[in-house]
Amino acid sequence: MRKLLRLNGTTPAGKITETGETQMGRSIMASAIRCTLTYLVIPIAGPTIGILGTLAIPVSLLLSFVAGMFSIRSMRTFWRTNHRMRWAYTAFAAVILVLLTYGVIQDIRMLIAR
Repeated sequence: MRKLLRLNGTTPAGKITETGETQMGRSIMASAIRCTLTYLVIPIAGPTIGILGTLAIPVSLLLSFVAGMFSIRSMRTFWRTNHRMRWAYTAFAAVILVLLTYGVIQDIRMLIAR
C-alpha cells in the first residue's frame, strides 16, 4: 500500500494523525456538498434559475475531483503516520473513490449526450 501511495517512510504515530483526520473530514464534507448540490439544490432550483442547470455538470465534476483529492491525501497521511485505523479508512476511501468515479463517468456521459 505504501508503494501505491508513493510513501517512502513513516512518521512516528500521532505526529500527523489530527491532520489525517482533518483531511478525511474535508473529503467527506466535499462529497456531502457535491451530493447536496447535485441531487438536491440543482434539481429543485435549476428550473427556476436557468444557469444552475448549465453549471450542474461542471460543478459536480469539480467537486468530485476535490473530494477525491482530499480522500487520497488523507489516506496518505493515515498510512504515513501508521494510524491504527489505516486499513479501515483505506477500505472506506476506496468505496468513496469508486462511487466518485462512477459519478464522474455518468456526468461525462451526460455532458457528451447534450
